[in-house]
Amino acid sequence: MSLKTSFIGLLALAYCTLQPVLCFAAEKDTAGQAIAAGKTVFEDNCSSCHGAHGTEGGAGPSLKNLKARRSGAAIAAWIKNPAPPMPKMYPSAIGDTDIKHLVIYLQSL
Repeated sequence: MSLKTSFIGLLALAYCTLQPVLCFAAEKDTAGQAIAAGKTVFEDNCSSCHGAHGTEGGAGPSLKNLKARRSGAAIAAWIKNPAPPMPKMYPSAIGDTDIKHLVIYLQSL
């Protein structure tokens, strides 16, 4: 392994440590693409209860600043196996890639 390869690996590790939301994205997605995809999943499946942008609330709570309260893994786990009254939509309505994008969108609120 060359010094250059080691340095690049170290930079990647440091970046993922500092920016876990971006590293959680699907490998081919840019952060902007992942957020846009997550917003679409949200609009199609979540906005009727959590509001058009997720920050208004309604039948479900506002999701603003969710990143401060839950990790990406915790958000994904909640979506996959929610407590009532939140409906279970995984895996029938939304799949794993949808959840990755949705988590990234929710963490951007």
